[in-house]
Amino acid sequence: MADAGLYIHIPFCEKRCLYCDFYTIAGSRNRIPDYIAALQREIALRAAEKFWQRQKFATIFFGGGTPSLLSSQQIATILDCCFAHFKFNEVLEVTLEANPGTIDGKQMANYRAVGINRLSLGVQSFEANELKLLDRVHSPQQARLAAQHARYAGFENLNLDFMFALPSQTRRRWQRTLQRAVALNPDHISAYNLTHGYRHYEISNFAKPGYEAQHNIKYWDGSAYLGLGASAHSFDGKRRFWNVANLRKYLDRLAENQLPEDGSEELTRQQRMFEFAFLGLRQRRGIPLAEFARKFKQPFEQVFNGEIVKMEAQGLLVREADYFSERRNLPT
Repeated sequence: MADAGLYIHIPFCEKRCLYCDFYTIAGSRNRIPDYIAALQREIALRAAEKFWQRQKFATIFFGGGTPSLLSSQQIATILDCCFAHFKFNEVLEVTLEANPGTIDGKQMANYRAVGINRLSLGVQSFEANELKLLDRVHSPQQARLAAQHARYAGFENLNLDFMFALPSQTRRRWQRTLQRAVALNPDHISAYNLTHGYRHYEISNFAKPGYEAQHNIKYWDGSAYLGLGASAHSFDGKRRFWNVANLRKYLDRLAENQLPEDGSEELTRQQRMFEFAFLGLRQRRGIPLAEFARKFKQPFEQVFNGEIVKMEAQGLLVREADYFSERRNLPT
């Protein structure tokens, strides 16, 4: 059984970005202590469930929102509660998302001291006019300084987030942003396509060897993951479930010692096989055939023979060793 991932949603933001599709709350910092107390109750309730008692977690990811609005001591309080209730792998990736405009070098050092070992900075662009378009609170210079301060603070695993296909963005501007990003020598780069109501199905993360985001991989390889906090989603291998996307309802449910679950979906065996396949294709390595056979007790080629023949004939799919992957003319 693969180790699980733990996601903790921090919905608070200085201001809501126009492009953001996640559940966030602008302002309301005064509710953070109440939210942390509710998170602690949710952790205790989930830890009482047999499924999560059996799991060992290998990753923790603080996403948002803007988790860097919480102090290092508040983050430590949440981590301590997690460590007291769940089992963890000895090698643990702990990521915190941060806004370059709301974090400084001292804060970074404090986060590092309480156990955050991977920092993800939401840079989005190094072009001032594009940052203004996205309604970001930081400047290109602040973003560069934040990346440098992360290194000074001791972060050896640094991700920079970017967006492309912005309105009026030229290829030259996007190239310039990427050049400035690479010059900062991050260990990982995420590049997301700005869309208007469409889901974009393609690889969006790039990493130096050994610096792949272990938490993100949990989503793509069929591992279990537990989401805590308002609007957080979870998966136990067969069932998806999600929390209420409303702060007041989230706090009220947990004040009554009730889980804040808002809905769930039980996946059929066929759905799980299909998801294993298409999520595998999101990764460069492709679909692991031995893992598919072990998981579903049936060869991949037997289940998807018609699709394989068609995609191979169209030059869209290639078999390499024990994997099926998309044919991508990408540099290694």
